[in-house]
Amino acid sequence: MASCNGRLTLIPVVNDSGNENGIDTMRNIFMVGAFVVALASSGCAGMSDTEQRAGSGAAIGAAGGAVIGALSGSTLTGAAIGAGVGLVGGLMVDKREKDKEKSYQNGYEAGQQAQ
Repeated sequence: MASCNGRLTLIPVVNDSGNENGIDTMRNIFMVGAFVVALASSGCAGMSDTEQRAGSGAAIGAAGGAVIGALSGSTLTGAAIGAGVGLVGGLMVDKREKDKEKSYQNGYEAGQQAQ
């Protein structure tokens, strides 16, 4: 897409090397999407809950970061930043789920002792 006099147009922008940025961006998005699908379909059998949550967060973050990075000009940087943020998010979700399970177990045990 290009901007002409402040208006957004649907004409691909051609850079100095003759490549269309729109085509390169779509190719990068497709490649990252294919990688995420391959990673997701490989399965999580044999992984702990923490590993599954961290891996899922990193994969989702990498995909989102790659899309944003492709649109802004740096797919790999966007994917790396997204993966890091997703990993941290996945670990935070894991901690919350473990705390919730621990609270449930503590309440269950307290209820059993009160009987």
